[in-house]
Amino acid sequence: MTGDEIERELTRPWRHGEHADLRGVEIAGGLDLSGRTLRGFDLSGARIGGDLDLSDATLGGLAWLNGARIGGTLRLDRARTRLDLRARGLDAGGLSAEGAQIAGIFDLDGAHVSGRVRLAGAVLLANLSLEGARLEGGLDLEGTEVMGGWWSSDPDVGREAAANAAAVHGRHGVRR
Repeated sequence: MTGDEIERELTRPWRHGEHADLRGVEIAGGLDLSGRTLRGFDLSGARIGGDLDLSDATLGGLAWLNGARIGGTLRLDRARTRLDLRARGLDAGGLSAEGAQIAGIFDLDGAHVSGRVRLAGAVLLANLSLEGARLEGGLDLEGTEVMGGWWSSDPDVGREAAANAAAVHGRHGVRR
């Protein structure tokens, strides 16, 4: 599929119980869906050669990136989700979700991000899960609010973690 075909599929109107099944899709370059209203999608196992830009986008249904490989940065700055954002086993060059509003679980279990993970100012209405994640460039949670708790067992947050003014409500546990 081309980037244009994927964009057309993802911008079709959202209908309850439907989603775009794009598992395993391959794109040589990046994919810019910034500012768009997207229906639910499953991009599990996708291979994207550059950035996947979902900045300022509204994700109307499920948003799955399980096992996806993104050669550049997964950009979710100021994005809004209505459900979970599942990215178990994601492999990306960077991840930026500054100012994002994620209504469901933000699942990064087993993710590998070689660059910095930036969640500064994000609001997560459910929980953040980083079990077994390797975040080589560090983690920025400054000003982030996590309403449903945070779980992480054996995380590797690389060089540093910044969490000034972060608030984690609900159940949480971090074990090494």
